[in-house]
Amino acid sequence: MLMWNRFGEEKGAVLVLFALIFVFLLGLVAIVVDAGLVYLSRGQLQKAADAASIAGAYKLPDVIEADETVRLFVEANGIQEPDQVSIMFPGRQVQVMIQREVPLFFAPVLGLKTMRVNAEATAALTADRAFNFALFSGGENEDLNYSGSSLYVEGDCHSNRHSKFSGSSMIITGIMDVVGNFRRYGSSINIGDIVENSDYIPMPDFSNSVRDSATTYYGSKQHYFGTTVDVNGNIVVDGEAHFSGSTIRGVGTVLAKDNIHINGSSIRYESSGDAVVIYSENGDIQINGSNIEIHGILYAPNGRVRLFGSSITVYGSVVAKEIQLAGSSWKFIYDPDATQSLPSNVVRLIK
Repeated sequence: MLMWNRFGEEKGAVLVLFALIFVFLLGLVAIVVDAGLVYLSRGQLQKAADAASIAGAYKLPDVIEADETVRLFVEANGIQEPDQVSIMFPGRQVQVMIQREVPLFFAPVLGLKTMRVNAEATAALTADRAFNFALFSGGENEDLNYSGSSLYVEGDCHSNRHSKFSGSSMIITGIMDVVGNFRRYGSSINIGDIVENSDYIPMPDFSNSVRDSATTYYGSKQHYFGTTVDVNGNIVVDGEAHFSGSTIRGVGTVLAKDNIHINGSSIRYESSGDAVVIYSENGDIQINGSNIEIHGILYAPNGRVRLFGSSITVYGSVVAKEIQLAGSSWKFIYDPDATQSLPSNVVRLIK
């Protein structure tokens, strides 16, 4: 009798243990199944956010068209109501955020009916890598050199060969990036960082794109003396271009087939939203004078940018096969907003 009681107790304990194991296994299955549902849903949302942000970025700077494109791509990737879609345009970027309440299969037994899933993607309309620098010397056989005093560069510099700076009172806040070697001689030469044996960066050339989309065309050399230049689009000059005391209005490019001369006075933007590329297709860009302020990108992919004088400030970028600097009290302030005027851009997923 005692044996049967003991057997019954053991049988009851086994049943209790089995019940506990069953509940545990059921919970484990619930976790696996519901976690799979959440994982698949998050993957779908992320795919949609990535595709929509990239497609939208190609429509910038037209944010209305970019918004419409994002919503079309979101819907094409299976994102429908009541999913929540948020679209923002910080700078030259498109940020897409998608939320979805995913219904769970087993978890409602535990009181959890849905789980919120989020996906976010940001795509940026960026310039060619050469335009990421305050000074870019793209020639394979040309060095980026400077000899003088009072040079200030706010941003990074790159040379596709070597670079040598000699003198005094020089500051580069960013990186001196060179394919070869960098040398400095003198006093008070401060550089944020130096990277030698870096990667070669090809020199871009947008001449065909600018010509194909030109809004204004001049068949011979053009002079801009003390005038306001409207560049809402691309201006092509089949000859030389001369600037003196000009004001730039709008966003676009001034392309001259031959040399460009900037003499004696400044080139300024009319408002903070303006941006211009001063582009010599086959020649040089030469700046002479003192107390000059230049806004925009100086771009000579097949020639030189030659700067002679003192107290000259460039807000934007200098991109050329060769850069020649002679004088003192130079300032180069890199302005990433100036790249919005470039005729060709690259879309990158940055988040």
